[in-house]
Amino acid sequence: TKNILVLQTPFNGQLARWARIADRASGAAAGVAVLSGLALVWLSSKGLDFYTSNGLFWLKMALLLLASGLIIRTKLFFRKHAGDPPKSTTPMPRGMPTILKFDLASLVVMACLGVVLASGLRW
Repeated sequence: TKNILVLQTPFNGQLARWARIADRASGAAAGVAVLSGLALVWLSSKGLDFYTSNGLFWLKMALLLLASGLIIRTKLFFRKHAGDPPKSTTPMPRGMPTILKFDLASLVVMACLGVVLASGLRW
């Protein structure tokens, strides 16, 4: 939701405040997802070795790190403009729409990889 919200134009101070709130909520949800994923890795019947020896698991982890690293740029932008007057428009930094779309796509791919891993497929 945050990514779709921010892709609206023009980007203004009011949208920046809402995006920052949504960003906090999505960050909390991401933290819960990571913690539950770690619990699944350590507590599942497949065992830690199944995951750490599986290329799909490492692909998922690489995608998570890449998306998380890129999304930091958007967090800094939201924080910077959250105090702007509601009607003031701010141009979106170059590359930010691509980062937001990549973040959305990576969520879908990581969810699919999670399903594939849970089914027991190795690569």
